[in-house]
Amino acid sequence: METSATLEEDLEGSVFYLMRRALEVGRRGIDRELEPQELTSAQCAPLLKLYLNQASTVGELARECKHDAGSMTRLLDRLEAKGLCHRERLAKDRRTVIIRLTDHGREVARAVPSILGKVEAAKLSRFSVEESELLRKLLLRIVDGNE
Repeated sequence: METSATLEEDLEGSVFYLMRRALEVGRRGIDRELEPQELTSAQCAPLLKLYLNQASTVGELARECKHDAGSMTRLLDRLEAKGLCHRERLAKDRRTVIIRLTDHGREVARAVPSILGKVEAAKLSRFSVEESELLRKLLLRIVDGNE
């Protein structure tokens, strides 16, 4: 029978457990960098999706960002309160609400990729260029093989 210590060691050595931990470390780093803008890593995804015209409604944003509609609505409430976006009802179909970035929202969204790049560079600074590229290729193989 496995002991709980052995089970814990197996879990902590799991590739997916380690990937999740790496994502958490990255998220904390991103949150620290975004703190002066009073943003969180969770708020970056919808900002970028809107900026890149990859989504324009609550439903599209929820799907693209892997959230349910309720949590996306709450997240958009916070972004709207910060003056980063606003919602408009379509005149031809009042049920459809379009989300648009404000000028300030576009300015903030433009800055996000450099912040993400800065955090990534810091987290990968102990890797050689070859190791970073190998990690990227291996992660792409996991992602591409399952979508």
